[in-house]
Amino acid sequence: MYGLSGWRAVAVAGLVALSGCTAPPPPGSSAPFDAATDASPAGAYAGLLAAAKASPHDADFTRLRMAFTRTPAYASHGQTDRDFAALFEAGGAGDWQKAQALAEAQVERNYVRLKAHRYAAAVAHQRGDKAAEEHHLTFYRGLLSSITGSGDGKSPDTPMSVISVDEEYEVLWTRRQRSGGQSLLQHNGKMLDVLAAVPETGSAATRTEDVYFDVSALFEWAGQRGPQRPSK
Repeated sequence: MYGLSGWRAVAVAGLVALSGCTAPPPPGSSAPFDAATDASPAGAYAGLLAAAKASPHDADFTRLRMAFTRTPAYASHGQTDRDFAALFEAGGAGDWQKAQALAEAQVERNYVRLKAHRYAAAVAHQRGDKAAEEHHLTFYRGLLSSITGSGDGKSPDTPMSVISVDEEYEVLWTRRQRSGGQSLLQHNGKMLDVLAAVPETGSAATRTEDVYFDVSALFEWAGQRGPQRPSK
């Protein structure tokens, strides 16, 4: 159903139910983000991340995500499942110790990447590491709520604010959907990415709805070159 091998499906199939994607966002994480007015200094991310790691239930995940866009490590596109190839190989071979090390490495590479926490939680589940599983699920819930709390994505007036194309695909994944097409739209001074959402197992002809994402942060990073769609 998820295009996942057996070792991942066990934990990941239940992750959406645990992720709280419809739950109220954590404190401070629901305010829509405006890339043009955000005042987070480049050095704010390290402090926000340290605080979030220490007390993830109290973290401001919106501010954390936006602060990350001010760091040299930020890239709005180029993230694909190929980043997790070695992790998938280790998991498929049943080498969970190696899989955990690889999963944690991907998380550290980008601590606000939803998919990295999803896979890290899956590996922790397989290893029976409840503390690590809960840590990554908490981050996953917080990051996802930060996005879904910024708008419902149903119209150009209520887009979800994202900082990467990867976030857009992850939102669709939680809804058992995938992109059947994409277009860009300017609306009220913002650049929007419009994904034609289709059921996960459907074709472009079974399009169900358009989902609107505010990609202003991506355009700011790219210097108005626009986001590049990763190959899936």
